[in-house]
Amino acid sequence: MRLMTVQGLLLSATCGFLLAAASAGCGGDGGMMMEEKCTADKVTGTASQYATNNLFLPQSAGSKTYAYDFNKDGKTENQLKTLIQAVTVAGLNLQESVSKAVTDGDAVILSEVKTADLMTAGCVGVTLSLADPPGMGGKAPVFDGSDLFKVGKVQGVKLYGKIEAGKLNTTPSADQSAEDEQRIEISLPLAMGATLPLALRGVHIEGTLAMDKNQPVIKDGQLHGVISQKDIDGKIVPLVAKLVSGLVNKEPMGSTAKTIVNLFENQMNEVSKNKCMNTPEKCCKTNPMTCEILDAEIKISPVGNVLSSDIEAFDSTDRWAPSKENKNKNGMSVGLGFSMIKAKF
Repeated sequence: MRLMTVQGLLLSATCGFLLAAASAGCGGDGGMMMEEKCTADKVTGTASQYATNNLFLPQSAGSKTYAYDFNKDGKTENQLKTLIQAVTVAGLNLQESVSKAVTDGDAVILSEVKTADLMTAGCVGVTLSLADPPGMGGKAPVFDGSDLFKVGKVQGVKLYGKIEAGKLNTTPSADQSAEDEQRIEISLPLAMGATLPLALRGVHIEGTLAMDKNQPVIKDGQLHGVISQKDIDGKIVPLVAKLVSGLVNKEPMGSTAKTIVNLFENQMNEVSKNKCMNTPEKCCKTNPMTCEILDAEIKISPVGNVLSSDIEAFDSTDRWAPSKENKNKNGMSVGLGFSMIKAKF
């Protein structure tokens, strides 16, 4: 997984990522007013360094859906979990690919938490950046607290927040303005060398600072953000089309190929009908070794139904402006899980 440049926060993951972030609001103890922003000049203490040893895709139910209330409407959302479910039906084990990338050292996120107290602090600084992968002949990390990483060339991101009873929270998405909105681009490794680009806006992270086997860790971590509909149509839909086409071409007679053809290439719609009639080499039903599932077929399929906006997060000029009214849904909610362990970089 690779973190790729974006003007804003983490990521993760699993995963190229990251960019520059503006300061965000933070309230808390120590005499600070709730209205007062937590900024770099207010952060005190020492820095602790961590590296991700796990990145988790959302589950469909239970405590690991990683859903979050982005616009303070009293509802938690994570449209990504619905997408993961739909893609899994098509034969892709995304969690397996993400986990392998972390284990191999190709999707390691580095974090530095600066605070005067790891249990309670009204103003905390958090940086996140991507670690360089080991490369050919390099050693994979062991994740025992002794790993030494090199920070990648992609610029890291800075966040601000607070710690209460060991729980770290950065500025809530709904409290970020267009001027201090946090952004990050995460690339999740998928099958056949492809990556799923997640250009996240209004980013928020949380996690619990603790000790495990005498090593400082961040457990129960969550990363939340929103993808614009523009990025869904321009980046994610084409990727899904490429992935499922590759699965059919790879094992044209397999059960996965048959599932994909039935799911995406519906001869009852004009898109598939015209494709097979005018460009038979792209028709999966008759030429599975050379065929292509089109972007348009993805969008009108059951998977396309979940590749859509579920919250109102932007104004008409694409500036960050979450609204609890949700009248103009223009962003797709995303939530991921992670854990970190002590490291050096």
